[in-house]
Amino acid sequence: MNLSKTHIVVIVVVAALMLLFDWRGLKDVRTKTAYFILYIPGFTLAILLVINPSLPGPVQWMRPLFAPLAKLLFKS
Repeated sequence: MNLSKTHIVVIVVVAALMLLFDWRGLKDVRTKTAYFILYIPGFTLAILLVINPSLPGPVQWMRPLFAPLAKLLFKS
């Protein structure tokens, strides 16, 4: 088995176990929705980073968005 395929299988198994164990403790529909909305992008990003490790992470995606705000807040 290829090393990246092994990593993907491990990520899928761990993600499924996380979902299984956490889902039972979530009672409210709004909490379940918020959990799922955060779960899917995290799972997708983990798989994409195994396939292509040179992809920029979430911090590099947000840096251009918050750079103008940082300039306003930290004026000399």
